[in-house]
Amino acid sequence: MELTDVRSAAGILAMLLLPLVLTVLSFYELATVEPSAMVIGTPLVVTPTATATVTPAATPTPDVNRMVREGVAALEAGRYAEAEALFRRATALYPEEATLFNSLGLALYHQNKVDEAIAAYRQALTLDPTLAEAAYNLGVAHLAAGHADLAEDAWRLAVAGDATFADAYVKLAELALDRGDVEGAITILEEALDSGATSALLYHRLGGAYALAGRAEEGVAALEQAVTLAPESSSARYDLGLLYLHVGEVERAKAQFEAIVAQAPASEWAQKARERLDALP
Repeated sequence: MELTDVRSAAGILAMLLLPLVLTVLSFYELATVEPSAMVIGTPLVVTPTATATVTPAATPTPDVNRMVREGVAALEAGRYAEAEALFRRATALYPEEATLFNSLGLALYHQNKVDEAIAAYRQALTLDPTLAEAAYNLGVAHLAAGHADLAEDAWRLAVAGDATFADAYVKLAELALDRGDVEGAITILEEALDSGATSALLYHRLGGAYALAGRAEEGVAALEQAVTLAPESSSARYDLGLLYLHVGEVERAKAQFEAIVAQAPASEWAQKARERLDALP
């Protein structure tokens, strides 16, 4: 009996990227907006991605099909202990299927069973060293365990498996920024774009790194692209507004702050935007 190929089967659960809740720049409220005062990527946000989970072929074991579908549903609903039990049964039946171990790792990680999650992700990568999602999740788990060096290795493995995996590049850049290596972060993010990776978050991080490097105009362009890709992102709009202020584009800054207030009036970002608007002439 064969499992449906995870990379080609229709109806497979797509990777779910959990939203990152921190602004890339984490600007402080300052009387003047200076890039040197910006703090990027601290703390790192550890949100593993839920990856594609295989659906076994419909014959001859429908019970396995059912447990995988139920495991996916349990993951999505936050019933992680239930998901763990289902994926443990699935991995026992299909010990050669890498994506099942990745899904098991997700269920374990969300229960703070970090060491067990790491073991599950490693098993997934033993079975399929190119499974980029498992490598990414392994990096998240290593970082949660306090091992930034191992996290970096895992995220580099992720981009080796998938050169367009934007989130893995972002994590590598955040590690560089955490070390104070702004130019290194820029190099990583520019390489990501050259490799075909793209996401609003990637451009958001790149805009912040450019700003810290004193390349404000390039920072504006990158943040504008972030807002184009994710117009609902209040954090990207807020950071773009601050950088507009830095380069003297007051009206454009006002437009970003006003957009935040209009689209999310009850949010913390709207409160910050109102404070900025009140301080402007």
